[in-house]
Amino acid sequence: MKVLDYALSALAAATDAGQDPHFRAAVSHPTLGFNAPRIPHAPREPLHTPSPTTLPSRLPAETHHAIRVIKPRSVVSNDQTPDPSKPMLGLYDADQVTSETTTFENGIDSSKWVVDTRGYGGSVDNPYMRQMDPKNVEVSDGLLKLKVPGGQTYDPKSTVGLDSAQIKSVKIFSVGSLEMTVKMSSEDGTCQCGFFYGADNNEVDMEYLTRTNVSWGVVQGISKNQPIQQVNLNVTADQTDDFHTYKLVRTESKAYFLLDGQVVNTFVKNIPTEPVQAMLAHWTDANPGWTGGPPAKDAIMTIKKVVVEYVGATSTFSTSTGTPSATQSPSPSASKKGAGSRSYAFKAGSLLAIFALASYLVL
Repeated sequence: MKVLDYALSALAAATDAGQDPHFRAAVSHPTLGFNAPRIPHAPREPLHTPSPTTLPSRLPAETHHAIRVIKPRSVVSNDQTPDPSKPMLGLYDADQVTSETTTFENGIDSSKWVVDTRGYGGSVDNPYMRQMDPKNVEVSDGLLKLKVPGGQTYDPKSTVGLDSAQIKSVKIFSVGSLEMTVKMSSEDGTCQCGFFYGADNNEVDMEYLTRTNVSWGVVQGISKNQPIQQVNLNVTADQTDDFHTYKLVRTESKAYFLLDGQVVNTFVKNIPTEPVQAMLAHWTDANPGWTGGPPAKDAIMTIKKVVVEYVGATSTFSTSTGTPSATQSPSPSASKKGAGSRSYAFKAGSLLAIFALASYLVL
């Protein structure tokens, strides 16, 4: 009986080690640093083809401690009118909303923004490719400038995407807004946009196409059975003559699109609510059905100010490791170190338990 007791104790200890939430968070996903399996979905052609290391499309309940995205206490009512003069359109209690304003007199604030280097496209569904390059992101005269270089040549056989530019927020959140004061480029053949992105089924965009001089509101379908929603925002004013303010607001159930303080459209169906980053981008991929191009001359998207609002708790995107982390859980590196010893203990304990049980049965 002592052998059996020992076996059961060893197995229990091994199980405890395996069930430690920080252990699972650190070792079950070596790239992201937390347990974040994707939801399988059929391939389709999103406007922003995802990178293999994008944020997870869903977070399991047992790892919510690592991301801490809390569904806020909403005061939204079906008949409530959004008030553009208030944070988050006045749809939430003021003490729920945190606001971060970025201007660029002193360059890009690395505590708030990361210059992106990812590539997009090159798949069967979306063969057109673009590459975000830091050399196309610069600050001068207190303004952020996202450039798409002119004179590029699209080669369908190339494995390198067309030069583009993008920055993304350090903060990760579920409910929030992105406001940008921008002077759009008039050079034909690019897309200039502000958007929320977590995965190809977790994206809301506000985009301006110079090929057609049309501003679009876009919500990606959150499952393979839900089509991409996109609508012409019917912006009549010239968006390239001066600075204009664009705002995108995502609640738990709606997406609002604003221009110069006025709501110009609202989506109310199939709104994704998983964690996202706010992104600003200027890109071309020579797709004749969208950006066209590439542009003949340098195209510059000029940004004066960015305001990000979020409701509830957030996590942060580590600029050193490129992974989400959180202030209320161990750092990814510390968790991985501790998890390694727990993993060893779990394996060793399991083997000892099996050996002890086998010995007991033989005896």
